[in-house]
Amino acid sequence: MPLFQFHYSGNEFNFSDNYSLELFDSDKDIPEDAKVGLSNLDLSYLCQEDYALVATNPNDRFKSELNMLLISFRIFAKSNAFIKWRFCAENKKYSTRPNDRFRNLVTMVDLNTTEKTLNTVKNGFLQILEMYNISDRTKNAFYFTWRGICVEKHIDAYILFVCALESLFSNETAEDVTKTVIKRIQKFLSRKGFGGDQIKKIYKIRSDMVHGRICHTDKKD
Repeated sequence: MPLFQFHYSGNEFNFSDNYSLELFDSDKDIPEDAKVGLSNLDLSYLCQEDYALVATNPNDRFKSELNMLLISFRIFAKSNAFIKWRFCAENKKYSTRPNDRFRNLVTMVDLNTTEKTLNTVKNGFLQILEMYNISDRTKNAFYFTWRGICVEKHIDAYILFVCALESLFSNETAEDVTKTVIKRIQKFLSRKGFGGDQIKKIYKIRSDMVHGRICHTDKKD
């Protein structure tokens, strides 16, 4: 899975027993039967990429786990790295072009990934995988996060990210949902200068979007 918008010049790297970062050669690594469905423009993009994510012995969960790895790149490496194709010479069913498209990070983008950064991504990825598999609640939280990363419109992304917060921090019942979420997020973050007022503002913006006080537009950002 060649990585786009990924800037790195180090050694190949293992994130786990199943996922690794390896050198990519478009002439050798794209199966001949897959090249038939690629345009000259597609091939020109692919030949510019130097690294790819590799899934070894992919199982039924590999697409979800791959999404968690890409989320880890954004969180821990401040990277806009994304994939546009999956290629597999051994099994054609894995060769496909995903429909998901990433929104670029608005701020704090790091254009030079180092091996030290990849170690941070690895540690974060393994923790996220563990968290993802704890319960349906955490699984949904990461699903909303993934969808928020992929949608084009900012208003969609914002609401999905707030849904992710609610998945993690809300009660099992509908009673005092907002108050409970605000208190739990504040307790979890415990950062100086980021208190209940800031979290209430997050909810106010969500409410303004839902109730039409902030109107959606046709702009993607």
